Amino acid sequence: MLIRRILAAALMAGAVAGSQAQTGELNLLTDLGTPFPPGCLSIDLPEQPPEGTIPLVDTNMTAPTINSNSRDGSVRVRIWRVACDDEGFSVILVRMSQSGGANPIVVPQVFADTGDVEIPDHKAQLLRLQGSGDVGASGDIVTENGTTWMLGVDPFSLSSVDDPDPEPSFFPADYNGTITLEFFWGAYASAVPNFTTFVLDQFEPTLDLP
Repeated sequence: MLIRRILAAALMAGAVAGSQAQTGELNLLTDLGTPFPPGCLSIDLPEQPPEGTIPLVDTNMTAPTINSNSRDGSVRVRIWRVACDDEGFSVILVRMSQSGGANPIVVPQVFADTGDVEIPDHKAQLLRLQGSGDVGASGDIVTENGTTWMLGVDPFSLSSVDDPDPEPSFFPADYNGTITLEFFWGAYASAVPNFTTFVLDQFEPTLDLP
């Protein structure tokens, strides 16, 4: 994280401050079941970050195997951003592979929110197809070879579930900012702790390449 910030400061020196991301042509969340702007829909989901990209996360973390009461397995997690064809927009890619444990590990439930927060308030999905809506990978098995997904965040917060007319509070441009991401295994295993949290640095166009 520190390396990213140092490189970003060096590469962005002299850039105009205060620039804002474009609004985007439209939000396809309701039209095609995806929260991404049109220019983000053609991104391939690669096996590793492009050369020259500095991952937001690259670590082996402990995780519970199915129905386990302990974190008796491990998963390698790599998370990175990719710039979209729509200037000023980006998406977050997540790749997991099982790196330890005698039994299978389930893809966890995912929650996310803008900023560095203690408890993320938006349900999220790990998507293989960008237009697949609310059908993510949670509950699937983490493979040894690994799988890459695109992070899709529900625009409506969990705290607004009882609101008869809720307003969205997570927008396409929010993928560019600092994001708290939580992996939660509580539905698949009783291990304590049953979650892992990452705080992802903001989008840097000079580091997070197309």
